[in-house]
Amino acid sequence: MSENGDTEDTIVCSICKKQELDSTRIIECSVCFNSMHFRCKRIFGTGITRARQQSSFVCSPNCAEIYGRMNGNPNFEKLVAELNESVRASIKQEMEVINAKIDTSQQSMMKELHSFANRFDELKIENDNLKKTVASLTEKYDSLMDSMITLETEVNRSSCSAMEKNAVILGLPMTENEDTKDVFQQLCSSLSFDLPENAVLSAKRMVSKNAKGGNPPIKIVFTDSSIKERFFATKKQHGQLLSTVVNGMPVNGKPGNVLVRDELSSLGLSMLREVRGMQDALGIKYVWPGRGGVILLKRNDGAKVEMIRNRQDIDRLGQKLNKRTLSDSSPRSLNNSAVNEPSSKRTCP
Repeated sequence: MSENGDTEDTIVCSICKKQELDSTRIIECSVCFNSMHFRCKRIFGTGITRARQQSSFVCSPNCAEIYGRMNGNPNFEKLVAELNESVRASIKQEMEVINAKIDTSQQSMMKELHSFANRFDELKIENDNLKKTVASLTEKYDSLMDSMITLETEVNRSSCSAMEKNAVILGLPMTENEDTKDVFQQLCSSLSFDLPENAVLSAKRMVSKNAKGGNPPIKIVFTDSSIKERFFATKKQHGQLLSTVVNGMPVNGKPGNVLVRDELSSLGLSMLREVRGMQDALGIKYVWPGRGGVILLKRNDGAKVEMIRNRQDIDRLGQKLNKRTLSDSSPRSLNNSAVNEPSSKRTCP
């Protein structure tokens, strides 16, 4: 009876030291009278049935030996052997359960590994397909860019052809109520160029909406491109021409160079701005518009003149920036073109 006076016997397993209320799970040794769980003695299945059917149960070989001596049992050795066999059977059964669980775990792990391997193969195939797609898109992009550059070049050539009668004169000071045709006539006279009558369709300042002061270029439209070419040839032969040849007007208090250029197309203006945006970063000394819509540059006074014909040339030039960005450079305005530029090439490329 328990110490607290309960009427129910308290059964405690001598192995796990846990109380057990269900007596069917407990067996008692006939020698030491210790109670123990069947599971703690590793007795399972039919072993439990056999243990219950025996008139006596011994928990260990020592108890079995004592029991045999006490009862003079001639089957003592047989009992010990049966006990050992029961223990081995219980251990075997438990090992089978453990091995079955291990096999199940290994099979589950193998399935997961197989699934992972399959997914890895799928990802590899997807990655290969993605690489092929990227390569195909890159090829299409390059082809499209080539087509765009070709189209852009043709459009630019067409624009240059449409403006072949146009010239732009920079460096002439602007006066109030000026007659730009008369200003151009004075310029021709200073060059000893015989300008035919009615050779000029129009002459006007190229004043932008955002212009603030300064001396905007004068755009001259000739009636015939041959007259324009003769004028360019005369200016080239004459060499440097100062702004004071027109009304004796200086620029910012001193004579400035008068420059004669072809009118640039939209693409030409864009390329000129881009190249000038990279000029300082690349250490280029001169950048100026050439004939036929090309942009010319010289890295120094003794360097060879290089031509920028399209955006491919600009891209190649940009690759030499040595990790500098275009924002680090100092773009120059078209109207502020350097007056010490070398003469441009006169032949259309």
